[in-house]
Order: sequence, then structure tokens, then C-alpha cells
Amino acid sequence: MMKSLLRFAALLLLASASMLAQAQLHITTDGVGSKRIPIAIATFADEGQSSEPISAIVKADLSRSGYFQIIDTDNPMSETSVVNYQDWKSKGAIALAVGSVQKLADGRFVIRYRLFDVSKGEQLSGFAETVYPDRLRLAAHKISDDIYEKLTGIPGDFSTRISYVTKEGRVYKLVVADADGKGEVDALRSAEPIISPVWSPDGSHIACVSFEKRKPIVFVVDLVHGEHHEVANFKGNNSAPAWSPDGSKLAVALTLTGNTQIYLIPASGGGAAASDLLQRHRHRAALLARRPEHLLHQQPRRRPADLQGRRGRRQRAARDLQRRLQHQPAHLTGRQEPGLRLAAQRPIPDLSAGFGNQSRVAPVQRQHG
Repeated sequence: MMKSLLRFAALLLLASASMLAQAQLHITTDGVGSKRIPIAIATFADEGQSSEPISAIVKADLSRSGYFQIIDTDNPMSETSVVNYQDWKSKGAIALAVGSVQKLADGRFVIRYRLFDVSKGEQLSGFAETVYPDRLRLAAHKISDDIYEKLTGIPGDFSTRISYVTKEGRVYKLVVADADGKGEVDALRSAEPIISPVWSPDGSHIACVSFEKRKPIVFVVDLVHGEHHEVANFKGNNSAPAWSPDGSKLAVALTLTGNTQIYLIPASGGGAAASDLLQRHRHRAALLARRPEHLLHQQPRRRPADLQGRRGRRQRAARDLQRRLQHQPAHLTGRQEPGLRLAAQRPIPDLSAGFGNQSRVAPVQRQHG
């Protein structure tokens, strides 16, 4: 009987663990719940001509944001279709997106889209864009951005890209993809680790740190031309790249002198040599040696043991002073010893915590003469 109970408990525990593991892999974005914006997105007319389902991409973008409730539609609608606003109101929609896809003779596509305010019965937005086949998803994401901004007042970010590092076997890859994780492209491959990817302000380059040469080196990847080049391969470690606002320079952390220092270098690479950076560092060191007042604003680093020792000495001095004051003979209240004058009619404070609150301590003054 006991063995059966133990076996049942073990099976129940395993089942619970399995359900928990499955729940941890499922992520639901509900946004603001019942306050989500109800919007109908019709299938774009002639959408089958393109290799990408434009309306499905728009639906996925808005649904993933958590701010929209997608209302099902039956038939495709183009930007020239007649809109029955009352019918869409009865379905609960407050906005309607329609559009069309047209394939040109040169292989490009014209994407047209319109956004309507169902409540007011008027058009809110719309545009047309001609793109190559490899830009169809980007065109769909731009439509999502426009809908998101018009209905929430916040610019959308569906047409942006993300970068991340993956490892397959022994190969590390710097990957660039759309915001929804689609359209992955390998920007850089290496047999050594890649870390710290950071985008340039215009989104055309990525700076990162690679260990290709068995040491950390800062690279810049040109996403437009598919090239990469070294920008910081100095003595010691080269790490933590950060772009300047105009994208012309990089701030990098180097250990040229043994200590980690931050240097500015051209983003194009090949500008400042290690000797130039060392010369600037030595010049600064020499300036501080000649003008020591520059060091007045630099706080020395204190070890915890040193701080604890100073605090202990202050506390012992405070206790000694309190003990000495408390054991003064009574006749000294009228005639004091030479050199000491006690504060009259003031209670002796507890100084065991040190001299942190000196403003509340009765002063012990020296009497001259």
C-alpha cells in the first residue's frame, strides 16, 4: 500500500513538473485586456501575387503588441472598395485597414493601403509604396507602424531590426533579423566568441567584439555592403564599443597602460594608432605631475578594512572622552583644571557611535592663560 502511494505521488510530481515546463515556454501578451483596440484588417486584394502575406504580417504585428483585438473578416478588400461603416460597427470594430498588391512587369510590387475610422466614417491614413520582392515584409511592417501610431499616438517599431549572437556547433554568428524574428541574415561568422553588438545611429553598421585573433578586438560590420573591418586591435583588451551620436566615432575600453581607460577612435578604423593613444595618456600623466592641483577633485580609493579601522579608532576615542568626562570630580564644576572648561548645564551625550553628529556634541574648549 505504501509503495503504491509513493508511486502515485512520484507520477503526480512528474506530471506537475511537465505542465510547469510547458507553461514556462508559453508567453501570452494580453496588453490592457478588455481595453484593447478592436480593429478589422481585411485580406489585401490580389495579395496572392506576392510571396509574403501582407495582411497576415500586419495582423501578427498588431496582435503581438497586446494593444489590439483583431476582428475576423471574410472577403478581401482593396483601397477602392466601398466601406459599409455601419456593418463594421455592428461587428465591434472602430478601425478598418484595407489594401491591395500589384505586381509590375519588372518584378517589383506596389503595396497600397488605407486606414478608416469606422466611428467617424472617414479615412485616417494611407499610402502606396513600390518595393522589390525582398522588401515585402518591410512594407508590411511599415503599415503596422502607421496603424499603431495613428490609433495609439505612439510611433511603432515593427519595421526596426534586432541583432543577436547564436552558436551552432563551433560557429558563432552575429545575426540580424526583423523585429518579429523573421528574415534572419548572418552578418558575421567566426569560430571564436562574438559579444557586445551595438547599432550605429543610422542602423547601417554594427560594432561588436570578436575573439578571432585569440584576444578581444572591436570590429565594425557594414550591413549595406556585407563587409567588416577592425577598428580597435591595440595592446591588451579592446572592448565595450559605443557609438557617438553622429556615428563618426566609437568610444572603446582599452587596457593600453594596464588599467582600463575609455578612448575615442574613428569608426572607420585606422585612425589612431596605439602609439598615439599612449602618447596622449602619457601627456595627461605628465600634466598631472606638473599640476598636482588637478588631483584634488579625485577621491582616493579606500579599502573596506581601512574604513573599518578608522571607524573603530573614532569610536574608541569617543568612548575614552566620555569616560573621562563622566569621572570628573564634583568640585571641578566650580573650579576646573587648567586647560579644560566643561560646558555648563549641558548633558553629556552618548559618543559611542563616533563623531558623525558633532553638531549636537557639547564642545570641550581649551582655556588659554
